[in-house]
Amino acid sequence: MNLEKNIENLQKLADEKKFSEVEDLCLGMIKIYEQSFIYYFLGMAQVNLSKIDSGVYFIRKSIFLSPNVPQAYRLLGKVYKGLGINDLSEENFSKCVELGFIKEDIYNDYIEVLILLDRKDEYRKIINEALNKFPNSKKIKNLKENYD
Repeated sequence: MNLEKNIENLQKLADEKKFSEVEDLCLGMIKIYEQSFIYYFLGMAQVNLSKIDSGVYFIRKSIFLSPNVPQAYRLLGKVYKGLGINDLSEENFSKCVELGFIKEDIYNDYIEVLILLDRKDEYRKIINEALNKFPNSKKIKNLKENYD
């Protein structure tokens, strides 16, 4: 099994939203390699296949093996947000930003969770940080206008 070729194949299948195939490939790869990216892709596939519990388990396993990969925290933050587990969602978005994964949609999700949790001090800090990094973001400006 060629690891590099399988990594490319995983990314391609994920981009094409062929999550059953991602899951099958990961389950085969895990028997040979214990790599965090395999657990990440397996968790992502299972979440998208509505296998939430096992998906969260595999994403957390990915984080355990490689705790400095912000994409895993981002995915876990989105899953918890979708489940309404806002404290855990906030914790994961915070870690994602702390690790330097700076994207507009991450800030948007992070800010929305802070609003849901009514954490005004943290909200003010993060929304100002987001507006400094993305001054033209309509989504972030709308959040500020609607919550302030």
